[in-house]
Amino acid sequence: MSTGSDVRERGVVDVGTTELYRETRGAGSPVLFITGGTGDAGEWDGVAPVLASAYTVVAYDRRGMSRSPRPVGWTVTSMAEQADDAAALLRALGLTPAVIVGHSGGGSIACELVARHPEVVRHAVIYEAPLFAVVPEGEQIVAGARAAIDAAMAEGTTWAPGLRGSTPLTWPAAAGMTPPAATR
Repeated sequence: MSTGSDVRERGVVDVGTTELYRETRGAGSPVLFITGGTGDAGEWDGVAPVLASAYTVVAYDRRGMSRSPRPVGWTVTSMAEQADDAAALLRALGLTPAVIVGHSGGGSIACELVARHPEVVRHAVIYEAPLFAVVPEGEQIVAGARAAIDAAMAEGTTWAPGLRGSTPLTWPAAAGMTPPAATR
């Protein structure tokens, strides 16, 4: 979570379908940061103040994460919903079109934002994105990985190549996957 004194506005914004916590810094052309996983606006505290000298920088907590309230009855999300939320936030703040910066799962959301709402995007900077949600056969790839992880969890084994102290995974044949060459 951000504690930066450079944040000029912070708080929850009603974007129509949900409420999103956001932090705004600086002035100039808008830049929207989208974090992945369970991260929040604070993940951008290292770079946002630097960019705020030339841009209006917005970082936010995605739907149901950190300081953004979980909508009543909300149990599942999608890339489309997340992209719609980002577009709605930009519109609510009057900051379109914006440069979109997406990291990790935020990169996948940024891709979906470009596809669904190109009018709110000036440019997109996407890095380390797990693009399974937006590529052909992505759902099948994720399903196979999920089956492998579930089987490993059931077997009580873990696999983390390169991490000291990790227990080698007995690659679950039940998942229909073969291990990477480095682990055989």
